[in-house]
Amino acid sequence: MTCPTCGSHDISKNGTTRRGKQNYKCRDCNR
Repeated sequence: MTCPTCGSHDISKNGTTRRGKQNYKCRDCNR
């Protein structure tokens, strides 16, 4: 999985959305 903003592979899970989908956060660009 890559970050759609910066293309980094350094992504961590960041909770879930209201609909129950997984949220991710990029450690390089913080998005």
